[in-house]
Amino acid sequence: MKMKYKRIMAAGMVFVMLCTGTGSAPVYGAQPSVDVDETMYVNLDYYGKETQMNVVKGCTTNGVTDYTDYGTYEKVINMTDGAQPVLKDGSVTWTFPDRNQRFYYQCTLPEGQMELPWKFDVSYKLNGLEAEPKTLNGASGLVEIHVKATPNKKAAAYFRNNLMLMVAVPADLSKCYSVDAPGAQL
Repeated sequence: MKMKYKRIMAAGMVFVMLCTGTGSAPVYGAQPSVDVDETMYVNLDYYGKETQMNVVKGCTTNGVTDYTDYGTYEKVINMTDGAQPVLKDGSVTWTFPDRNQRFYYQCTLPEGQMELPWKFDVSYKLNGLEAEPKTLNGASGLVEIHVKATPNKKAAAYFRNNLMLMVAVPADLSKCYSVDAPGAQL
């Protein structure tokens, strides 16, 4: 008897689902969007003070033809083709041609807009003695460059927790007898 009621209940549920259309609910997908990755390049003066911040953005268009980036920039440079952005107060809008699959542009941040999660102190030695950077141009001997990066608690928590620091010191190896940087990639 119990089995008969279970079959009747199951048949009733199937009937209700078919009548209300819940057995074949439509599936919705999100519209494609532009995938963006960013790399920030920070130029420092000889002593470690920030002089310029540029963000290079790489966009995978995913078939999208218009993209708006919200931010305030001093300058925006297209690094891919001749397309010009539409600049408004606080936004940059790009219209992509169909052929672009990957698109790059550079944005220069206004001075003081962002607080980096590090403070830098750069010092120099020539033959073991402290030296001013301007005296090192063309100098011969053992040149040491010390870059000290310390945490900056004034930076936003997002930047303190999500940025990675890479320091580059370009050197003309044809003019250097040897380069030694323990723990670094040369």
